[in-house]
Amino acid sequence: MTTNYSVQQVATWFLAQSSMSPKKLQKLMYYAYVWVLTLTNEDANHLNNRLFDVRFEAWVHGPVLKQIYRQYNQYGFSDIPQAT
Repeated sequence: MTTNYSVQQVATWFLAQSSMSPKKLQKLMYYAYVWVLTLTNEDANHLNNRLFDVRFEAWVHGPVLKQIYRQYNQYGFSDIPQAT
């Protein structure tokens, strides 16, 4: 399995682009993860290349990375400030 980044590195990259809600951050991280799976692997039976090794959980409002949820859940519906 090939991974290039940690979950925190990806979250920090997104937050360096713009402030956003924790829910939006989770969605963007999911889309990025899926695009890497789709564009960098030969077929669905051999998903060796992944953006990071952490698995998403299926929650009511969409996929969630628990580590990111715990880190940013205090923001609730407010935006996480843009990282500098």
